[in-house]
Amino acid sequence: MNNRSEGIVAYFNRRSGTGFIVPFGRKDHLLVHAADIENQAHTLHEGQHVSFTIELGKTCFEAHHVRP
Repeated sequence: MNNRSEGIVAYFNRRSGTGFIVPFGRKDHLLVHAADIENQAHTLHEGQHVSFTIELGKTCFEAHHVRP
C-alpha cells in the first residue's frame, strides 16, 4: 500500500526502538521501528497523531515512513 494512512501511537519503547500504531478505523496494531520514523529524534509518544505507509513485514503489517 503506497497511500498514506493516519493513526495514533498506542505504545513506543524508546530503549528497544519499537512500538505500535493503531490506524484510524481499524483495530489491528501496526509494528513500527525507530528507523522508520521521519524526525531527528526517531521517537514517538503514546497518543501522538501520525501519518505513515503500511507495508507487509516478515511476520506482520508494519508502519513505514512515519511522520509525527
